[in-house]
Amino acid sequence: MSEPGTNPWLTAADGASDVEAPPLTGPSQPQASVNAPADGLTTKPSPPDAGLWVMGAHGGAGATSLCAFLPYSHDAGQAWPAPDERGHAKPVVVVARSSAYGLACARTVLQQWASGGAPGVELLGMVVVADAPGKLPSPLRSLVAHAGGGAPRVWRVPWVEAWRFTEAPDPETAPRRVRKVSESIRAAQESVSSLSEGEKQ
Repeated sequence: MSEPGTNPWLTAADGASDVEAPPLTGPSQPQASVNAPADGLTTKPSPPDAGLWVMGAHGGAGATSLCAFLPYSHDAGQAWPAPDERGHAKPVVVVARSSAYGLACARTVLQQWASGGAPGVELLGMVVVADAPGKLPSPLRSLVAHAGGGAPRVWRVPWVEAWRFTEAPDPETAPRRVRKVSESIRAAQESVSSLSEGEKQ
């Protein structure tokens, strides 16, 4: 149990993660051969103190709930963070439900990023949040694979029944799998930040 006032997701005193960044399973940069979708998301100004942007591919994707498990994250709603004046890349994770609608929205959003339609974004990957309890049906698993093929990485968050009865998920009582996803995202973010710092030197 964590001490009162501490963040249970920070595993070291300095906040550094001891989890290795997951390997890439998809493209890490936009590709010139990808056409922009007709219905991509807009952009909006980003606060300078947001370490990580969590963006929903559609309404009700679960971005707000995921932010509860990611220190220094910012709920971007359904909009890409606009580039800042210094040109620093904004780390982003795209969140979608595992329904056919949610995955179709995720595919459009990832196509927009891949076409270069989200300048100033460092896409870490896509988070698929279960839309119902139980095993994901085969047709939806295929849609996850299809949509996820356009993301650098894919994380899966299981159905958590308790979240239906609370306004804000409690990190203290979350399943271990949710904690592992949050740690993996943090590790990916730290890996990208380290590379960016190295390029500046």
